[in-house]
Amino acid sequence: MSVCPGCNPECRIAAASRRAGKKQCSRFRFLIGMYLALEKGHTGRQVQRAHTRIAKARKDWPRLEPPVHPADLTVREILQTKTGAERESMIHRWMVAVWESWADRKDWVREITSSLLF
Repeated sequence: MSVCPGCNPECRIAAASRRAGKKQCSRFRFLIGMYLALEKGHTGRQVQRAHTRIAKARKDWPRLEPPVHPADLTVREILQTKTGAERESMIHRWMVAVWESWADRKDWVREITSSLLF
């Protein structure tokens, strides 16, 4: 099972995307998934369940601009990696890099997640 917390491809790359038209809910769901997976140790399935609960609890999301300095590691690099443990490791490295690129939003993500889920 992949360590990536996203429930669908759009969600998995939303926070890494620099495209202005990305849905705000996708970015926030992704960031919440990163927080739950990386800091709380949730599995992909647990993150999916959290996304479902969050979607029912909140419909409006503030405007969120992509980070000024996005992660250096890209999805393309992950896809070029062999499948199996090597790719799982690369996905985890990518998750950490993307989560770190959103450092200025981490506290907000922790707070909103706590208010919606815990």
